[in-house]
Amino acid sequence: HTLVIDVTDTQDVVNSAVLSWEAGHAVRQLGHELLAPLITLDNEPAAVDFTPASDESTGNEVVKVPDFSLPDVNETSATHGQDVSPRDYEGNVTAFYFGLATCSYCTAQFGHLDSLQDDLDANHDELGIKIVGVNMADRESHNDVITDGRDLPWLQDVDANDDGDSDAWMAWEVQLRDVVLLDRANQKISTYNLTQNDLGETGNYDHLKELLVGAATAEGEEDCENAEDEAKI
Repeated sequence: HTLVIDVTDTQDVVNSAVLSWEAGHAVRQLGHELLAPLITLDNEPAAVDFTPASDESTGNEVVKVPDFSLPDVNETSATHGQDVSPRDYEGNVTAFYFGLATCSYCTAQFGHLDSLQDDLDANHDELGIKIVGVNMADRESHNDVITDGRDLPWLQDVDANDDGDSDAWMAWEVQLRDVVLLDRANQKISTYNLTQNDLGETGNYDHLKELLVGAATAEGEEDCENAEDEAKI
C-alpha cells in the first residue's frame, strides 16, 4: 500500500518521498534518509511535481504550525472530551502523529508511541515532552481499537468544508504516519515518518526518543543561556 520514491536533483542530492493510497492524497513533501527506495528518477524534483521541504523560519522569526482545535476521543486520555489545539502545548516540545484508526500498522505504531510517552515520563519527566495522535477525517470507525489500552490523546480530524480532504492533515501538509516534532514555540523542527521507521524496531524507537530528548534538552539549555544573559544586563 506504500510507495517510496527517490528523487535525484542536478547536484546528485537524493531526496525521498512516501506515497500511500490509504492517505487519500499525493506526496506533498520530501524527506531524507528513508530506507528501501523503490524507484529512482533522474530529474529535478520540480520536473516530477515534487516540492522539497524548506525551513519555515528565517532569522529569529517565529513561524508556528497552523492551528486547529479537534476533540480528543480517547476515553482514557487526560484530555478526553476536550477540544485540543497545538497551542495548548506551547512551552513543551511535542510530537504529533498522523495515522489512521482503520490501519493496523498505524495502530501498532500508536501503541509504540504510547510506550514512548511512558518512557519519557518515567525518565525525562522534567523535559515535559508530549505526544499526540491525529486521526484522518472519516476514519472514526476504529477509534476504539486504536485507543484501546493507550492513554495518549487521539484527536479526530474533520472535513469542515466537505472538500474530501482532512483539514488538519492538509494544513500541515503531512503524509500518512508522519510524526511532526515541534519546539516549545510551536515551530516545526522535523518530521519522522514511521512507514519506513517501524518503532517496533529498537533502533528506530531509540532514534525518535533521542530526537525528542535532544530537542527538549537543547531548548532547555538555550533558555538557561538566555536567562544568564538577561541577568548580566
